[in-house]
Amino acid sequence: MNKDDTVSTAKTKKPLKLNIIMAIVLSAGILLGIFGYALGGTRAVIFGERGFSIVKSEQIRVDERGLSFGKINVDVKAARVELIRADRFAYEISSGSHQTYTHNISDGELSIKETTKSGFRFFSFGIHVPDLEIKIYYNKPLDDVFVHTSAGKITVNGLESNALDLDISAGNMEVNDCQIKGVTHAKSSAGAVTVENCKSREFKLENQAGKIVLDNCSAKVTDIKSSTGGVKLSDTSSESFKIKTTAGAVNAQDIRSKGLTADVTTGSVKISGALTGRTAVDVSAGSTTINVYGDSANTNVSLASSAGICRINGEKRNFLEPSGANAGNSIRVTSTTGSVNVNFSNDFHDGFDDDFDDDFDDYFDDYFDDDTEFID
Repeated sequence: MNKDDTVSTAKTKKPLKLNIIMAIVLSAGILLGIFGYALGGTRAVIFGERGFSIVKSEQIRVDERGLSFGKINVDVKAARVELIRADRFAYEISSGSHQTYTHNISDGELSIKETTKSGFRFFSFGIHVPDLEIKIYYNKPLDDVFVHTSAGKITVNGLESNALDLDISAGNMEVNDCQIKGVTHAKSSAGAVTVENCKSREFKLENQAGKIVLDNCSAKVTDIKSSTGGVKLSDTSSESFKIKTTAGAVNAQDIRSKGLTADVTTGSVKISGALTGRTAVDVSAGSTTINVYGDSANTNVSLASSAGICRINGEKRNFLEPSGANAGNSIRVTSTTGSVNVNFSNDFHDGFDDDFDDDFDDYFDDYFDDDTEFID
């Protein structure tokens, strides 16, 4: 055998050895998967400071007689977090033992914080990989609620509180049937933000990538910012709407507003509802359609599009031509590229209530009365 044949044989053996090793690892994974299934899917294999180890998930429940707390502070790296209206105060934590966390109640605050052990998970086996799951139950109004997680999901149901602050880096969040006396702040870097059937003095919703949905809600101030993703509003009242999107459509149907501004870089805008006060829409690229429930005589309309046709009730209008100089309300739309259409109609569809709900001060004074004081 000459020198060239020896080199060729060596090169052939290296890939073969690598393939054999990969096949062994894959087979081991399959066998461990079957083993994990038999154990109920509660094990995982991790690699840490002391090498490989098999870990088991754990679960705790704190449901003591007389348990209560007025504040919630959850700060974890990756978890599914649920805040649930119930008939008692309690909380549950399920986790894989590769995760460490602390939980305690001090000065009326429930605090749950996670610290992950050094090392990394090599592979897992069983039906699911153990992860952190937190459920918190309450039956009275709370003071401040803060939840932060890097990845997972946040769900809040039936909460009454002074303030609600939610922050997730990757994952969806859902807020339902809540009454927040102060600010509802929901921020997601990547994931949907959905708020339904809620009332808050102020909604502050932020998203880097993902949709934002606000349905059947009311507020004094609504501030929405989305970098990449659509914004959808329906059956919602706010004295002030401020919407800003970089790439994504704005679809606001059956809203009640005393002032609205929308700044859209790329995306269409569709708005319908009882629009009073000042409405201003600025679109760089995309069409704009606004359907106003009311009489055009009460609204001053100014439209402009650099590359598109402007119409009011189907009739073309000149750039920035006002339609009612003495009107108490105003609509101003400017578009760089895209058509602009503004329509007026007094025929509301069935089920739409055009009365603006602006009794926030009275509402919250009545809602959070002496019988439902915040827990210290």
